Amino acid sequence: MRAGLRPPRFWMRACSRSACSLISNVVSGFSRTFELMDKRSTWFATTMAAKARRPRSLTLSDKSFRGFRVFVVDRRHNDIDQRSVRYSVVLLLLIALAGAVRAGPVAAQDNPDRIWKGVYTEAQADHGKERFTSVCRRCHNDDLGGSERGPALRGERFMTNWELQTVNRLFSKIRDTMPPDSPSSLSEDEYVDVVAHILRANGYPAGHDSLKLDDLDGIAIVSKAGEGPRKPPNFALVQVVGCLMPGSGNAWTLTRATEPVPTGDQPSTPQMLREAQTRALGSETFRLISVGSFAPETHQGQKVQAKGLLYKAPDKALLNVIALEPVGSACETLAVSRPDHGTKP
Repeated sequence: MRAGLRPPRFWMRACSRSACSLISNVVSGFSRTFELMDKRSTWFATTMAAKARRPRSLTLSDKSFRGFRVFVVDRRHNDIDQRSVRYSVVLLLLIALAGAVRAGPVAAQDNPDRIWKGVYTEAQADHGKERFTSVCRRCHNDDLGGSERGPALRGERFMTNWELQTVNRLFSKIRDTMPPDSPSSLSEDEYVDVVAHILRANGYPAGHDSLKLDDLDGIAIVSKAGEGPRKPPNFALVQVVGCLMPGSGNAWTLTRATEPVPTGDQPSTPQMLREAQTRALGSETFRLISVGSFAPETHQGQKVQAKGLLYKAPDKALLNVIALEPVGSACETLAVSRPDHGTKP
């Protein structure tokens, strides 16, 4: 397992003991949390933990976050208790194995509106629709509206998961995991055509040139100009790039940080880290929670990529860290992004 993505020690112990006995103790110790979760989530916690010895990518489900939201927010003080956050993440790792995967990080910043200028042809999207109908419809339905077997690939759900990502991230996800019983069974050109069909279903216009594999990484999935991106909600799993700096006391902060974008909980690939390295810095500041196990002092003053659970309020911005990785040199030499996607020294 990558050093940058470490499960809590408590969860690691759960993998080496009798799962059912241990989960029973967890349930009794955190009864308040499980009272707020439905029976299905509790069943996931008990059943899926027994399978935790097998290496797998953890996923975070919407149901898990519902209980997490109620548990960590003190309604009397509208604040976050740091120890509660840590214990809640342990529970999330145990109960979230059956959730839907959040989308990957960061979109290309060069020419951000390119997708609205036509990046595929109608004929290509038509061919992609044929392949989608024959391979993908049983999970995502003919209208891409989704079902209990697969998420929607159009509309609000699609944009929530994929906005600000590159088309290449969408293509890679589909190619590497779809269809579930035979991933990578289509040719790469056929997968590109399926992506063209998905783009058309989401209102992106056709153009004169076909969508090509080499172009995917330079095309961002964005809303129309003037609409602005959808901001991830509180307790979403997000990725942020910024400067790691010490705060007051033993606290650590991420300064000059980018806007948070939805991300997956899988370890970052070399390509993802390269994308993070090229991102211009922003103007956000986040206080980091549960960051001590990542030895932040070894990366002080560096550009880093952080993944974690987001909480923003008018007077605070918190990130409960599950991964922290350096992606650049000292921040004094780096540029800051402007709202118009440009940079300034």
